[in-house]
Amino acid sequence: MDDEVAELTSERDHSTDEERIWISSCRPEIRLHLPTSVLQFQNVKDGKQTGFQRTAKTCLSRIHQAMFHHQWQMAGELMTNYFQILEDNTTRKQGSASKVIWRMGTAILQHHPNSCIEDINSFAGKMKNIGVTHYLKVCLEHAIHLLCNGKMDEAYRELSLAETWRYGEKSASEQKLLKLIQGYRALLDYYTWVKKNSALQERANLLDFYDGFEEALKVLNNYAYDSRFPPNPNAHVYLYEFLKRHGTSSKKLIRVLRVLYQLVPSHELMLEFNSLLLESKKKKHHKEALGVLFCLLDFPTWKENYSTWKCLMKQMKKAITEAHSDWIKEQWESRQDWWPAFHFSEYRAHKNFEENENYACRKAVIAGILMGKGCKYFITIYRLGRKVQKAKLKKMRQYVKDHSLLQLSEC
Repeated sequence: MDDEVAELTSERDHSTDEERIWISSCRPEIRLHLPTSVLQFQNVKDGKQTGFQRTAKTCLSRIHQAMFHHQWQMAGELMTNYFQILEDNTTRKQGSASKVIWRMGTAILQHHPNSCIEDINSFAGKMKNIGVTHYLKVCLEHAIHLLCNGKMDEAYRELSLAETWRYGEKSASEQKLLKLIQGYRALLDYYTWVKKNSALQERANLLDFYDGFEEALKVLNNYAYDSRFPPNPNAHVYLYEFLKRHGTSSKKLIRVLRVLYQLVPSHELMLEFNSLLLESKKKKHHKEALGVLFCLLDFPTWKENYSTWKCLMKQMKKAITEAHSDWIKEQWESRQDWWPAFHFSEYRAHKNFEENENYACRKAVIAGILMGKGCKYFITIYRLGRKVQKAKLKKMRQYVKDHSLLQLSEC
């Protein structure tokens, strides 16, 4: 901002002689009502500037000085007068002055002991109307100030209006500003959701406490399944926990967790979902349970989860025993191009074996079933473990040889 102030307070006016003649002939000089202490610093011998321009230059310099010394009341009084600089007819002067007024005026209002939020709102409104090129910057700064003062709703309206503003083709800098505006608006959306979510959750717990089971259930069901609102994973989590706490049947619990699975397949409740499916006597639920585990291991957060791999090996062996190897094959078909590098590299085999031999062996069985005993992971674990667990590794190798998907396809 100092560079812009220096430009406006430079000793010479860079407008052409024709512009100066036009300005002085079209209207009389405007004299700002400034204190004598300000006026006495004018250079009255400078014939190339109008009295208005000399006074405005001096005024700007004094505003800058007052701000530097934190004399906010004086700076505010001087800034009221300096607004008249915008009557200067040269486009360059107007553009530069509006930017300086916006920045300095905002700082003054934020520090002035008698300013209020209405003053800042009014000032921001004027600035948006004066400088089109600064519109988005003014909106963003105004919204941030509103946020800092706890005016969430007003800030949201300001950001929403800025996001829909259109004026010609946007520059690269305006595109960046628009992304910031969208980011802040999305943050406020999240804030609103958290606030409403907390209020709703509190209401449902209160209802539960006062034996209002049916009413609490109705609230949570509406929260989870109301089509007027976007899908919310937490709504299904709360509903599941509420039903589980009241001893609801596994059938209903499965129904709730199935929706959560579709929304967030990597959710930590998916292991409970898997267990509930296995408790069922229906084969289709057992098949679904296997798919839930495969899906969990698609995500990096579950990549080295010991319990998940243990469950997967157990359920794969059970599927093979019950002649359902096709369930495994169905899951593997969509993963065979990327799971080997993701889970079953030679490096991963060495690392897993160093950390936990039993864990590494279980993964080796799974890798062998999926890709055969010739896969890198299986070979590496077999070589590393053969010296210390020869009998166990030999048995593991025979199982993989008999039940791998490659063996199944050959048959």
